[in-house]
Amino acid sequence: MGFFSRINWNSISSSWQSKGSVQTEVTGNAIREIISEINGLKSDNPVSENEFNHAKKGFCSAGVPAQFETNKQIMTQLINMSVFKLPLNYFRASIERLQKLEINDVLTSAKKTC
Repeated sequence: MGFFSRINWNSISSSWQSKGSVQTEVTGNAIREIISEINGLKSDNPVSENEFNHAKKGFCSAGVPAQFETNKQIMTQLINMSVFKLPLNYFRASIERLQKLEINDVLTSAKKTC
């Protein structure tokens, strides 16, 4: 399965989640590694140009479309648009904003928030 992370958007308080499968005896080490990776983003292990471009391309070409693959996913996105009062062009505009994002924007943000 590996590890992955996501942001759960909510109108009151959003959260970031990291998930993965590990053996019970190495759970502590896995948690320490996650924390180390997060802390490294602002210091000795910043996001590389390659990682940034890969994530950006993946989100624009697969990430957003994957949120509309099933009827349930479509309804979830429509509900989210209603709850968060998002404009009809929200997803298109999000992709356009992301395409303009530069790696320095990410590095600056990581230093402020991690």
